[in-house]
Amino acid sequence: MMCRVIIGRGRMQGAMIHRTTIPALVFLCLAASPLCVQSQAMNGVIHGAIRSSNGTSIPNAAVVIRNRDNGAVRMLLSDASGRYRAPSLTVGSYDITVRREGYETAGRSAVSLEIGQAVDVSFMLRPGGAPDSPAVRTSLVETERKQPGTTLNRGFVENLPVYGRKFMDLGVLVPGATEFGERDSSATADFSGVNHFYSNSLVDGVDAYQAWSNLPNGKFLVPFEFSQNSIREFQVLNGNFPAEFGRSAGGLVNAVTKSGSNNWHGDAFYLFSDSAMNATPRFASTKPDTRQQQFGGSLGGPLLANRLFVFGNYDQQIRSEPMVVTAGTVLDGFEATLSQINDPAERQRFIQAGDFIRSLTGDFKRDFDQYTFLVRTDWLTNPVHSFAVRFNLQDFRATNVPENGFTAPIVSGMAVSSNSAVDVRNNSLAFQWTANISPTTLNEARIMFSHATERQSPNGEGPQVRIGSARTGVTFGRRDIFPASLREQRWQWADNLTLIRGNHEIKTGVDIHRISDRNYSLTAIDGAYQFNNLRNFANGRYMTYTQGFGIPEETTVNPYYGFFIQDNFRIASTLSINIGLRYEFQDLQPPSVSNPQFEQTAAIRDDKNNFAPRLAIAWQAPGGVVFRSSYGMYYGPLPVQVNAVARTQNGVFQNLREFRGPAAQGGASAGAPAYPEVLPRDSGPQTPGPGARIVVFSRDFANANVQQVNVEVEREVFSDASISMGWLFTKGTRLRSNEDINLFPPTTRTVEIHDAARGITGSFSLPYFGGPVRPFPFFDQITEYRSDNNSVYHAFFAQMQHRYRRGLQFLFNYTFSKLIDRGQAPGNQTTCCTSDNPFNPGDERGLGRRDQRHRMNLAAVWDLPVSVEGRFAERLFEGWRLNTIVRVGSGRPLTPTVTGDFGGDVNGDGVRMDRAPLFGRNTFIGSGYASVDAALHKLFAWEGKSFDFGIEAYNLLNRANYLRGSTEYFNMTDLGGGSVRLDGPLSSFGRPSDATRSREMQVVVRFSF
Repeated sequence: MMCRVIIGRGRMQGAMIHRTTIPALVFLCLAASPLCVQSQAMNGVIHGAIRSSNGTSIPNAAVVIRNRDNGAVRMLLSDASGRYRAPSLTVGSYDITVRREGYETAGRSAVSLEIGQAVDVSFMLRPGGAPDSPAVRTSLVETERKQPGTTLNRGFVENLPVYGRKFMDLGVLVPGATEFGERDSSATADFSGVNHFYSNSLVDGVDAYQAWSNLPNGKFLVPFEFSQNSIREFQVLNGNFPAEFGRSAGGLVNAVTKSGSNNWHGDAFYLFSDSAMNATPRFASTKPDTRQQQFGGSLGGPLLANRLFVFGNYDQQIRSEPMVVTAGTVLDGFEATLSQINDPAERQRFIQAGDFIRSLTGDFKRDFDQYTFLVRTDWLTNPVHSFAVRFNLQDFRATNVPENGFTAPIVSGMAVSSNSAVDVRNNSLAFQWTANISPTTLNEARIMFSHATERQSPNGEGPQVRIGSARTGVTFGRRDIFPASLREQRWQWADNLTLIRGNHEIKTGVDIHRISDRNYSLTAIDGAYQFNNLRNFANGRYMTYTQGFGIPEETTVNPYYGFFIQDNFRIASTLSINIGLRYEFQDLQPPSVSNPQFEQTAAIRDDKNNFAPRLAIAWQAPGGVVFRSSYGMYYGPLPVQVNAVARTQNGVFQNLREFRGPAAQGGASAGAPAYPEVLPRDSGPQTPGPGARIVVFSRDFANANVQQVNVEVEREVFSDASISMGWLFTKGTRLRSNEDINLFPPTTRTVEIHDAARGITGSFSLPYFGGPVRPFPFFDQITEYRSDNNSVYHAFFAQMQHRYRRGLQFLFNYTFSKLIDRGQAPGNQTTCCTSDNPFNPGDERGLGRRDQRHRMNLAAVWDLPVSVEGRFAERLFEGWRLNTIVRVGSGRPLTPTVTGDFGGDVNGDGVRMDRAPLFGRNTFIGSGYASVDAALHKLFAWEGKSFDFGIEAYNLLNRANYLRGSTEYFNMTDLGGGSVRLDGPLSSFGRPSDATRSREMQVVVRFSF
């Protein structure tokens, strides 16, 4: 083993070390055990072997590792087996020098160390009198890495074309990752078949996800929280990370921000895009006006050489883009329906309704304005202590933003009156203290405080009115979730202690959060009407009317406690093992008031049995092949929003009422208003009354449990390039589901089905829940949060990496995978995703919504190899760089549904758009996609400065990448007397109504020094 004896900071040159240093190092090594290590959440490791030219190990060789950016020096001695190890090094570039009496000096310059990386730099020393000894070439293959993971280094982060410069969008370039949901362009990703709500992100070692939603701060409302220009590099761990990482059952994005150095450096940039440069969006009749400007800059350098450094960054994005409102399928068959109406008054109402819907459509505009500011200070006080402080501010304002925010399609049936003005502000202050207590003991503490606010102010007045489905219909009036606001405050304290005992690197630590979410939200505070079709709307025959009453504001506090211990030890020179155990506890807050009519509203069970073992092995086989395998158990934290909904929607704190309208099965409810009337607001505590819809936790609720297995083999195939292949397996248990428990076991009803596509015609007996009473007749629907869902994911992947050499760097991978689950895990959604038959939920088992059978990614940065003679020709033809991202993926599953009379509620459980009978869940596959993003840059460089002019194109080939099409397969017709008929398939089934962005281009100008 080895011993760290000195951490100095100076201007030592690579080969300079005085001979008197060696005896001192030897003395100190005899007095102390081997070198300590710390968490590699923000750092990396340089290690290697020192041997003589005849292959024997060389102990007590002096190793000097110098950071080229800030001058920090690490001085070590090789152990008895000739090995050395320098953990806890900040990411950057290093010079390494090795010296031993009787041997010539060896050195290696500009060794690049990336986040979480363990770089093997070995040396072969020649006897004295021989020429300088060479360093053994550094292999791209990490022999100590045990878990699956991919690092997107500085070259990728700074050069790859990323729309809106949101660095986290690069996270989907790793094996096993897919874009969230169906948009194939989003704020986050799903990893290894696990719902993205169970993932997490770290920036500088502290959480960067919002606890309310388990999504990035600001959710989908904002372009980004951290500017891409402030991120040095980041690592994507798509599973099986060690015990020191928690609060995630899926993937983990681990980023580190830039720091100052001993040289002042900075940049200024300006990006511009206009509709004149772009293609017309799909489904837009004309090309709407679009303009985006993004500008900013950074500056970093020394306040005190080798001691105190500062870095700052500012980034602002101003965007004006179209919002195209269409009628969806609401006006389909308008003339045919009109011809069937004989009553003149009704005909007039129907014509007026059609004119009104057309008046809502057209091209409108929404504006975004965001700025982010980051400042970071690093203070290297002495060889024992170092400090870092980072502050980040993000401010976002926008107009005409729909419910799902920035990533919403520009083409939809959401009228202007249903949108809102948005104001989002995120602040975070992170502090880090590293103390080298002794040569064998190190402590690293991090403290973070964040304060975030979100406000959504509605454009229109209530009530909300929806005609048809949410996807293919039209919605106008005040959105039922507006107004809404959120204030989240979080304190986080993490402390890791590392001890070295023999061959063991033992690490233990704590991670404690105090999260407080103050939320203002009351569903349908001004009412919400649901109409099945345009004719019903013209006649005021709605299906349901929903309105919320009660206290709109509440605060939920969710403490989180995490503890871990792990041991990383080397059994042999080619075999290492990491074994660990983590414990996690999320303290859910019980309701402040309960409903005396239902005991289950009084308590929320705390799951205190979350022990998570981790085991990983790495074996370096002959021939430069590395085998890796790992197993881990992980627990997914529950979004605070889910806790808050169960605390409030109990019929007392808040009372959500749904009234049947004239078009509902069984006719209108007592007390149902006449359209467009709205019941009076009541913002006080509610007296328990009949008909409330409530939400409860099951008595045995537990946190989601995910087990992951990884097997991987990697080999360097030629200089600076490696190929890896592997298998990812994920088994999810105790995943959350939502079920209505206020239903009697189903009877049956006879349904007449005519399916022309499959040649099916006849009457079928189907489960039916409709009836005059419920098991708990005092209530309407009772949604119970359960932990009985499950999933299985298999993936085989192949990946090739080429680190930057001779002007080329690339990453290529292909994933073949399959996801099966029992039902869609609802994540932070609170009332969706119930089974068609809660008494037989196994019927829901099928392909997971996130299943994507084939996936290919390519990311490349290429300095074009052009060489010409003549000064003018050099300036014109040299210095060109081509960067690209290529993504190709197969389609995702969709489930056929029923629309029409009664909202397609075939089984009578009060939920619209049932799954189409005689179909399994997710039996159809939607359209695949392919996208090429490319950037061509011309770089002019002189005397440490550079000017970069570029053109970037997103979806360069302007391919029509359609989103999931309409799921409405059958139209349901009320035949009277409780009989219904289903006719299909509808001509609109599978027909998309939106697509990802058409080709957009932007000009990039950057000056760097």
